[in-house]
Amino acid sequence: MVGFDSSKAYAEQEDVYFNDGREVELQRFVCSRPSLEKLKGSPQEVLAAIDEFGRQRKYLMNIGSEKGAIVADLIASLKPKTMVELGGYVGYSAVLFGDALRSAGGERFICIEKNPEFAAVARSMVELAGLSSIVEIHVGSADETLKRLHSSGVLESIDLLFLDHVKPAYLPDLKTCENLQLVRPGSVLAADNVIKPGNPPYLEYDDGGRCPTR
Repeated sequence: MVGFDSSKAYAEQEDVYFNDGREVELQRFVCSRPSLEKLKGSPQEVLAAIDEFGRQRKYLMNIGSEKGAIVADLIASLKPKTMVELGGYVGYSAVLFGDALRSAGGERFICIEKNPEFAAVARSMVELAGLSSIVEIHVGSADETLKRLHSSGVLESIDLLFLDHVKPAYLPDLKTCENLQLVRPGSVLAADNVIKPGNPPYLEYDDGGRCPTR
């Protein structure tokens, strides 16, 4: 499993901290490294390169090492066959969790990202890490993409669902999964940032039996 160093914090978060060109800048930073060959096929090295950018250049709204380790451990414990992530940003979590899923014997990691530019960066990180055989990046809103994947037979059920996109969409998108019967008894849900900064509607709906939350 990927090693984490929680003492290496990212650069300070600015007033504008995403969608200002830093995502493409990250891609160039990673792909222009002299050690690029070392990164190919190595999720750990790709994650380290993204972390280096986040520490030395600009803040990135990735899941972070501590919470990332919690979800990676959850994957190792549950051994899900299919995991879905809503909100992929630049692909840090797709690389981290895709690697954990592969190590746990999983089959598919589906990441849904609404922003096409972010999705393109995420896809390049996944390809560089050698995870394209297990990680899929889909572009579009979560609700419409879930419906499309379900209706086409691509996605029939979700063993582990990770919510990390627009916070007001957590509850409606969870209900979409329930209405489509993608999440069923035995499915596990994990959601980021529901305690801090908080997501009261989601927490009210989650009675403690639906998901572990962080």
